[in-house]
Amino acid sequence: MSRPLHCLILLLLVPGSALATNTMCVIDAADASGTYEFELIGYGELAMIQINSPRGKRVVPFQVNRFSEKDIDIDVVHPGSDDPGVMPPFTLKGQKGHVVLTIEGRRIVGEMRCPLAGDVESSPPTRTAIPKLSPR
Repeated sequence: MSRPLHCLILLLLVPGSALATNTMCVIDAADASGTYEFELIGYGELAMIQINSPRGKRVVPFQVNRFSEKDIDIDVVHPGSDDPGVMPPFTLKGQKGHVVLTIEGRRIVGEMRCPLAGDVESSPPTRTAIPKLSPR
């Protein structure tokens, strides 16, 4: 049996309900030094920040001071890490879709779009089922 088929069978056999996550908002910010693309993921609450550009960087950990998908409002701090695979320290602050990314001594103006907030220019949210394991 192939590996993908094994994974599918395992997912079907795992007891418990499935939780859904989705792309809550997308942030794009760019200046002469580069482009930053963040995908804010969660369901009801911000659970993860995925970095789409620059590729291969992670955001672990981060502190949410304020986040509203409905109001397109954010104040998030990432303290950074000594791990070269983790993004350097940054803050994302903004209101009504206007965002400022502060990173490595630069202030980069960007845009935040939230599809479920009625932002018609954003693509529809993606949903991924994540199995919830039952305690034994």
